[in-house]
Amino acid sequence: MTSIVITIDRDDLYKEVWSTPGLTLAKKYGISDVALAKACKRHDIPRPPRGHWAKLAHGKESPQIPLPPLTDPRLKEVRFYGGEPGARAFFDPDLESLAERPLRAAATAVPERLSSPHPLIVVTQEYRKAVDAGKATDRERARALSVYVSRGTLPRALRIMDTLIKGWESVGGAVTVDRHMHDATKHATYFAVGEDQVAVELEEKQERTPAKSGWGYDHHYTGQLVLRLEHAWDAKLRGTWADGKRQRVEELIDSIITGLLRRIDHEKQERLDHEISARQSDRAKQRRGTAERHVAEEQKRREQLKVEVDRWHEAERIRHYLSVLDTEVGLGNLKPHNEEAFRRWLKWAFWYADHIDPLIRAEPLPEDVEPPTNTPLEKLEWTRHTRPILERLGVGDTDALHALHEDEIRAAEGDGRRGAWDEVCRVLEGLGYDMTGRRYWLH
Repeated sequence: MTSIVITIDRDDLYKEVWSTPGLTLAKKYGISDVALAKACKRHDIPRPPRGHWAKLAHGKESPQIPLPPLTDPRLKEVRFYGGEPGARAFFDPDLESLAERPLRAAATAVPERLSSPHPLIVVTQEYRKAVDAGKATDRERARALSVYVSRGTLPRALRIMDTLIKGWESVGGAVTVDRHMHDATKHATYFAVGEDQVAVELEEKQERTPAKSGWGYDHHYTGQLVLRLEHAWDAKLRGTWADGKRQRVEELIDSIITGLLRRIDHEKQERLDHEISARQSDRAKQRRGTAERHVAEEQKRREQLKVEVDRWHEAERIRHYLSVLDTEVGLGNLKPHNEEAFRRWLKWAFWYADHIDPLIRAEPLPEDVEPPTNTPLEKLEWTRHTRPILERLGVGDTDALHALHEDEIRAAEGDGRRGAWDEVCRVLEGLGYDMTGRRYWLH
């Protein structure tokens, strides 16, 4: 019989770890050196340090680290899952922590009669009864196991599934019926450990014979069962167990659980690889984004540098021209039509050269804007809506009006028609008053 668990005493494994190189020992148990290292770490078994075997080969001493006492008696036995010594196996600390059970001495037996059925078996029985009665609902179908057999073969199929589910749960697994991960319109039976799962279905083989009518074929159930793991071909692992001439599915429960464990291990490694790939892609994407931003910033710096050099050259050209122009005017070679206006313009031109020069960046030159003239309100045009409001406020001129706030005018305006504030702002701005920050409707 092929067992699904390899059990090794912690003390014995400690002795082997210090007497046999890791790669050789891992090969002996059909596991990887990484799996062996994980097992030693979980069971607190010290391993030889780097260079240990080389020192021994050259006759040098390499002290052996003592085996520390156990703090948890459950760690006395080390288990590798998936086969016998010399065959491919794996160590999974999550599975081991859950599957604390003795090594089977004989193959798991499927009982002749169903007793204390698993809840999923009960649900499936009720669904098949509803099917026979023509009253099955989609909700019932979505809760039933993936068992596709004839009415006569159903009791046997349910005994097999009951034994398989209980055996799987005994090694720390879980079984659920959920929406199919690849087809939202279907449901599947999932055997899982943690977040890794495999879809399982049990079906009865059918044979095809020519129809008696002479047209087409008739399909007949054969009583032979086949248990399949979905997409098992991807892993190049065994994914089908069927009735044969020498054995029946009932005799293959341990082999099925072994196959499930191997498949779960494969799914876990695939998931971890995908997660690693995703992290690698994220890091590459981040680095690519950083590089692209650097290129964009570098291009922007270069363009800005060119702009500043051009502006500096332009400022130098303007200053040179203005100096020559001022000299020519001073020598009498050129005579402005308006000397005062020319001097104002010359002052502005020199300021402009300094303003565009990136080495100077002169502050803006104050514009010669004529300040607003304080004007009596009675001399201004006002609509028939706003004039009485201003009279109620007792404001006599535009300086006083400019000092008022929006709330004061709106309070005097009341809750009826609005618009006085906007009119006041328009009039004041038209007279040259600074209305910065005063919001109003322009029309």
